[in-house]
This record gives sequence, structure tokens and C-alpha cells, in this order.
Amino acid sequence: SSSLLPLHVPFWGMGDDGGKAWADKIKMERRMWNEQQVRLCMAAINFFHRHIRTDPEVKRRMQDNRMFQLFTELQYHDKPDLPSVYVEHTSNTTPEHVSKFILTVLRQGLFDLAAFLISVIYLSRFKQSSCITLHSLTWRSLFLTSLLIGDKMWEDQPVRNSSLAKLFPVLTCAELNRLEIWFLLEVKFNVLVDVQLFTDFCKKLLCEVVHPDIEKCVLESDFAAELLKAGTPHHCDVLPPPMPPPAPS
Repeated sequence: SSSLLPLHVPFWGMGDDGGKAWADKIKMERRMWNEQQVRLCMAAINFFHRHIRTDPEVKRRMQDNRMFQLFTELQYHDKPDLPSVYVEHTSNTTPEHVSKFILTVLRQGLFDLAAFLISVIYLSRFKQSSCITLHSLTWRSLFLTSLLIGDKMWEDQPVRNSSLAKLFPVLTCAELNRLEIWFLLEVKFNVLVDVQLFTDFCKKLLCEVVHPDIEKCVLESDFAAELLKAGTPHHCDVLPPPMPPPAPS
């Protein structure tokens, strides 16, 4: 399948046992979330990394894909004051580089782990809709755009586009704005992620066999240290709760 995620995800069945069973289930999910955040971070980066393609055939096959062309990073390297390190590492897709890039953005931008996980779900929708392949030339711009949207959906006070452009000067604020609009139009503004989808995706991630370099990078990162210190996401205490079951009639 070309999709990063399963196309069909079952919803929770609340059953007939009313509010107590619902509350117990939420407590269980919250405890799992708090205990597994660092592992989920490793797994999400690993999941993201193993879908990045580098072979020339992908670039040839994507030459007529408008979204691939719009998110190809090389066209944004024309800025005279752009530090050379951003150009030199454009095609670097080693586990270590991808991990450090993602972790640096998450830490310096004060992003929540949940926003990162949601952004990967958005990438799946974008990938399915546009038939795009995640590639060494597109992964950074796609990651940042989806993360920006995920943060806006998750946080009451999200990161500004201008702030993210400062973290990654390859893209100006105006360019990032355009990429955000193209992304949203492509997914038809489908940015709702219900709790069951989020929970099932977390469970799917926990089955990932994480690359040793990714595990090492995460464990040594400031972002993981913050997760371990807080025991909760940066800006919230729990997963977004589902609606409670209807009262018995």
C-alpha cells in the first residue's frame, strides 16, 4: 500500500457498562501515554525514516507530480544568506541525521510529541491523496509543513509560521505559508484526528523495530529528557478525551 497508515481504523466500542468502563479505559490510555512517550518518539522517527526513498527512479516517476515538485527543497536554496549546512545536508537521510533534525525542530520549537504524531498521520493522508513518495528531496519540507498544521490543531497557542521559518531558513515565512495552503488543499482540509485513530497509531508505532542510531539519538536528546522529566506532553496532561458514552435511557 502507498499509505503510511491503514486505510480503515476501527472505532472504540463503548459497550453497555456505562461511564465507569469509559473512565477506566481513559485512565489506561493516559497511563500508557505517559509511560511510553520516549518509546513513541523513537518509533515515530523510525516510522518516518523508513518511508524516505532515495533512489533516482522515484525522482523520475515523480517528475509530473505537482505536489512533489512544490515540496522539492532544491528550488528554495536560492537565498544568498542561507547557511551552507542546509544545502550540504539536503540529501542526507541517514538515521542519525533525520533523527537529529526532527528532534532539534521539536525541542527548539517547543513542539508537543502529540503534534509530531498527528503530523505523521497528516502526511499519510497527504501521501495517499497526492500519490507522492516521501523522498530525500522532499522530506524536510513535508515534515515541517505537516508539523506546523498538527501544532495548530493541537495547541491553543501554536508556533507561528515565522518562528518555524527561523528554525529552518531554507523556507521563508511566505513560502511556508504557501506550502501549508497547498498541503491543506490536497487533503481537502481533513485535519480531524479522533482519539481512536490516534490511539491505534500509537499502538502501531510501539510495534516498530527501532534502528539503533535512532534510539541512541533520541535517548541522548534534550527533547527526550524533557519528556522523561515531565512525564507528560509539553503543554497538556493527557490525550484528547473522546466523548463519553450516552447516558442509559
